[in-house]
Order: sequence, then structure tokens, then C-alpha cells
Amino acid sequence: MSRIETGQANPTLTMIYAIATSLKVPVAYLFEADTVAKPQGRRTSSD
Repeated sequence: MSRIETGQANPTLTMIYAIATSLKVPVAYLFEADTVAKPQGRRTSSD
């Protein structure tokens, strides 16, 4: 899973289906633009 998250691997359709099933969401949910988490920058000591 971490290789997919870091872009080092591409999931198969079977894997995408398994992820969606595990999360109890439709497969299409994984591809909706507004559901993708935006990376949070590193926090500094002043945050």
C-alpha cells in the first residue's frame, strides 16, 4: 500500500476494488477529485 501511496507502484483494478471494498465506498469515490487529501506541509515550531 505504501508503494501505491508514494507512486512507486500502480494498483491493479482488483486492488482498487479491494481497497474500495475495505473502505466500504464505491470504486468511483476513490477517483473523485474532492475526496483526495491534499498533502499537509511540515509544521514548524512556530505553528
